[in-house]
Amino acid sequence: MSESRDPVLESLFAEGQAELADDGFTEQLMARVAARRKRVLARRFTIAALFILLELLLDSPLQHSVNTLTVSLGNTIYETDNEWLAFVLAPVNSFSGLLGLLLLGLHFLYRKIFY
Repeated sequence: MSESRDPVLESLFAEGQAELADDGFTEQLMARVAARRKRVLARRFTIAALFILLELLLDSPLQHSVNTLTVSLGNTIYETDNEWLAFVLAPVNSFSGLLGLLLLGLHFLYRKIFY
């Protein structure tokens, strides 16, 4: 192996090791990131507090609505007498299974179009 080195490649490595002289930019960027992090955290706490307040004020209608939704999503679409056929079709023989397949298909389509 030879000891000769490419001067262009060495100059690129030398530029990469150079320190940035503008510390103000870095400080400003970090301050903006910290401020954004605080705003996002404040928004999340506000939304959580509003949900809790609504739950307390409205005497748990959200809980009743979610309970009704989960019970209705578990209902079977097509009743079968054959035990094995019911076992095989169980993952897609409910509203939740169809909703899951629909969301999976939309995700696949989105990935195909945009990526």
